[in-house]
Amino acid sequence: FLQSSKEQPRGSIIGKYVVNFLHTTPAALLIFLANNPLVRRTLLPHKSFFNCALRRRTQTDQLSIFIFINNLFDMAAVDAFVDKVVEELVARDPAQPEFRQAAEEVLDSIKPCLAKHPKYLSVLQRIVEPERLIQFRVPWIDDQGVLQCNRGFRVQFSSAIGPYKGGLRFHPTVNQSILKFLGFEQIFKNALTTLPMGGGKGGADFDPKGKSDREVMAFCQAFMAELSRHIGPNCDVPAGDIGVGGREIGYMFG
Repeated sequence: FLQSSKEQPRGSIIGKYVVNFLHTTPAALLIFLANNPLVRRTLLPHKSFFNCALRRRTQTDQLSIFIFINNLFDMAAVDAFVDKVVEELVARDPAQPEFRQAAEEVLDSIKPCLAKHPKYLSVLQRIVEPERLIQFRVPWIDDQGVLQCNRGFRVQFSSAIGPYKGGLRFHPTVNQSILKFLGFEQIFKNALTTLPMGGGKGGADFDPKGKSDREVMAFCQAFMAELSRHIGPNCDVPAGDIGVGGREIGYMFG
């Protein structure tokens, strides 16, 4: 209905109906509707109708309704910008569903903050893109003397407040999407500690289960031979995660 009234003159019957609707609808219901992004996008072209309704409100509730109207359209603008950022993210990396889901959830959760502080909108396009993504091969020899080759990764997501900090994961399901998702969330986890640590994540599609100690050692040493070029106490500080415990840490750093 609101879409059909978009092209109507201000003094039309439909326009008057919308004004009456906004005038008679309790503010609590309007606020409830405004929490829905689809409703906000639909109402965005009708700000003049809100202003008409505001003038017809009693003086006692004009201020609260005025604040509500402005917040409504601030949130609609934030919705549109966040949608644009997510669309660009998906277009750039369409085969990374885990990372897309994590980014959408985080951006949706901070929309109220962005509406109050729109100066931070420009940060979104940068914060969903890692500063550096390193992928490398990890060749190693198994107990049968056969050469094996796995993929190693390190996602250095953000060093805005300090060196990258995040675990290493050894698991067959490890890929760029999962590590970007984990590294992205690590930014905010580390920031909440109030320590000067950035966010990162790394690992390999290697499964230590069923491997002998010698095979795990051979892989860890080959993995660290390449990763060591990109880490350091003032740059990037890895840690353990799934598949990387005391044994693996000892082989890599011992």
